[in-house]
Amino acid sequence: MPREIAKPPAAALLLKLNRRLRMLSTCNQILIRASVEQELLAAVCRVIVAEGGYQFAWVGYAETDDSLHVRPAASSAVDPQYLEQTDITWSEATPNGGGPTGRCIRSRTPQVCHSIATDPTFQPWREQALRLGYESSIALPLIVGPDCVGALNIYSDGQHAFAGEELDLLVELAGDIAFGIGALRTRQERQRVESQMRLFRELLDRTNDLIYVVEAASGRVLDANEAVIRSLGYTRDELLKMRLPDFSLTAGVLPWRERLSQIEAVGSLVFNGAHRRKNGSAFPVEINLSYVKHDHTPYLLSVSRDISERVRQQKLIDQVGAPGGHAGARRGPGVQDTGGTTIHCGRYADRLPDAGLTRPDVRG
Repeated sequence: MPREIAKPPAAALLLKLNRRLRMLSTCNQILIRASVEQELLAAVCRVIVAEGGYQFAWVGYAETDDSLHVRPAASSAVDPQYLEQTDITWSEATPNGGGPTGRCIRSRTPQVCHSIATDPTFQPWREQALRLGYESSIALPLIVGPDCVGALNIYSDGQHAFAGEELDLLVELAGDIAFGIGALRTRQERQRVESQMRLFRELLDRTNDLIYVVEAASGRVLDANEAVIRSLGYTRDELLKMRLPDFSLTAGVLPWRERLSQIEAVGSLVFNGAHRRKNGSAFPVEINLSYVKHDHTPYLLSVSRDISERVRQQKLIDQVGAPGGHAGARRGPGVQDTGGTTIHCGRYADRLPDAGLTRPDVRG
């Protein structure tokens, strides 16, 4: 006949359960305040032993290396060397993966060892566990999102220690810990992305190229770097209320829908155009324009470069190379600002708005 397990008095059971409830409450407070994953796990393990009355608690993470090793991430025990001398995997192919921890990670369900002394799956670690006074154990899965990232392992000095309301409480605790791990990782990832975005933004603002993003459907400016603000003379708030044709002379030549269709058809293009400043003056730019879709929403990404100096140098070259020092043949019709700088706009020259510009003589 199987040996009967002596039941402790009701008062002792109530005291024990209250202690476990205090442990759960303390762990939840740790989860709320935690900011670093490693510190969270270490603190929870300490509370499980100090307030929960258990002998040993540790968290193991499931590695995805060839041996499927379980890496101890945090622990609290009388003998800290226990884990250093223990090899545990979650591989089904080895004896070291057949214990409660390995089965727990593979099955994603709690695994209880009611008697370390007699459970055959605990044989690889039995001698050392019994020497330290561990009589039973439980492994609880830590499921973060779709993955079981590891297991919370708890050891007791009594057999058949994990059952009934106590088991339910520990399952709840493991769920809370997994939620805390997920929340910290999400926060860490968000902070990493935000840091990268700040760096990327700083780099964009340091370039002299004019970079801006436009909502394709409306032509409205969604964002722009500091070079756009400096070159056009608008404040950021003013600029974000504008549409591309409000300052791009080339974009305003055709109706926006027609212009957008042309850009969408080619995907990306590089061309010379002109931008108009807030004060009404204009300057030539080389525009690299790309049609981009993100989450099914189309955008235009423009990287424009002020080519005023390039145009000025070309004008000097044309003047030097022309007979009698007069301006040589030009590549096509264009416009001149009041300072004499030529802005080549090809077939759009006749349709450019009057922004302090005059049409030059066209030669050749």
